[in-house]
Order: sequence, then structure tokens, then C-alpha cells
Amino acid sequence: MSFTDLEFRWHQEYFELFDLEFTTTADLLELDENEEWFSRAPRLLGLFEHSNEEKQAQNEMYENPNEVKYSNPLRRLRAKAKFEDSYNSMLLGVPEDKESPTSRHNRIDYFNLILREVDTTDNIDLVVKSGTFFYFKGNPEISIEDEVYAEFGVTKEIFDCIEKWLLKSDIQLSVYINRKGWLWVGPINDKEMYFDKENNEKAEFSGITFTKIFTETESDNIAEDTYRDKQETAQDNSQQIIEATAQIFKKLNELDTNLSSIKLTAWIIALSLILGILF
Repeated sequence: MSFTDLEFRWHQEYFELFDLEFTTTADLLELDENEEWFSRAPRLLGLFEHSNEEKQAQNEMYENPNEVKYSNPLRRLRAKAKFEDSYNSMLLGVPEDKESPTSRHNRIDYFNLILREVDTTDNIDLVVKSGTFFYFKGNPEISIEDEVYAEFGVTKEIFDCIEKWLLKSDIQLSVYINRKGWLWVGPINDKEMYFDKENNEKAEFSGITFTKIFTETESDNIAEDTYRDKQETAQDNSQQIIEATAQIFKKLNELDTNLSSIKLTAWIIALSLILGILF
């Protein structure tokens, strides 16, 4: 195997998100005969292939459900994901020749990422294992292009964090994804991901990063605040130095005064002794 060959293996990649769409949805659910909840909605019967009696029976069955409830509001994030590094690329379809593939014309700029909030964390390992990449075949006649989708379940705690950061301005979201699929790695660690058009691919949502992007005005404000803080600190330090110096001079003056008094007293005593001796 040479470095020009494709490899089928697990690998982790880092993608930037753009064109984000955040939604919260609650559904009306109905309990079926197997004691399982499913989305409640009237079933549309054909205009000619079903009789009026069949339609009436369907209406009566719909109007008398076993039990209904609303689901917990669950959040969903849809976005487009692209490589952070421009020298990495994504391609549709896996070439038959896995050694030194030459076809590079099926490049795509991004794939569609879907993060959906799960209603439970009891089987988080099953949620992680449910992650997948899949291919959607377009229709050129109605201007629908071929696309790749990646869908993952995410816990409530992660969505709490996502919603908190999305309320802020100038935020860049990026994700880590573990994928099992065909990959080419070049001599400078440049990569080409080949998405399978025939089979779904296993994948895991590995992590998410929130980056605060400061605008020019915000950067100027930060610099100005930093300068102001330094100036205020310098002024405080200068004032403390002045006060400390004044205290030192005061003590020196007091000491000098005391010394002067001591000297004067000594001179008086000495003079008295001399006069006593003389007279």
C-alpha cells in the first residue's frame, strides 16, 4: 500500500458550521395497540381506490384513539458543515480503483448536518451508535442536487449549551465527527473524504466547539479598556508611592527634630559641666 491508496477506516475530522437553523418542536402522540407512542396525524386515503365506508371507518378510528399526549419539546440544529482547512476536500462516490484514484470531479463543498435532541440518556451508547452519513439522490430536472447528510442524536445538556451560545453574537460553531469510511491522506496530511452513494456510513458525533469572534469595534473597546485599567493601576500605584514617600519624610523630620533636641540637651549639659569646673 502506498500513500496514494484509499483506506477504509475510522477517522476523526473537524468541520466548521454555517447557515445554521435552530428549531424546537413538540408533537401530538398516540398510543398504538403495541403500547408504543407514534406521531398522531390523520391518514389520507385515496380518492378513488377507497370506498366511502372505508373512509368513514378510518375517520371513526382516528376520532377514538387509545390515548394521546404531547411530546416533550425537543430541539434540532441543522447546518452545513465544511472542512476548516482549504486543502482538504470531500467527494461523492467511491472510485472502483482504490489505488491511485484519479477521479476528482465529484467534489462537494459541504454536507448537511442534523443534530437532534434525544428524550432520554438511559441508552446513550445506542444514541451514539445511531449516528450516520447517508446520500440523497437529487433530481436535475427540478433543480435538486445530490447531497450528503449526517444525523446524530445529542443529549439535553449539549443542546442547553448550544442554545446558550447561539443567543450570543459573532459565534463560530465547529464540530468533531468520527466516521468509518473511505479516506485518502496525502504526504502533507491533506485529506480527501469519499462518501458512499450506495450504503449508509457509520459515524459518531464526537464534540462541539464554540468560538467567540470579536469584531473590530469590540477589539478596540477591549484594547481601550485594557489601557484604561493600566492607567488607573499606574495612577493608584503613583498615589501609593507619593503617600509612602510623604510618610518617610515625616518620620525623617520627626527623627531629625528628636536628634536636634538630643544634641541641644547634650550641649547644655556639657556647658554646665565646663562652667562648674571653671568656677
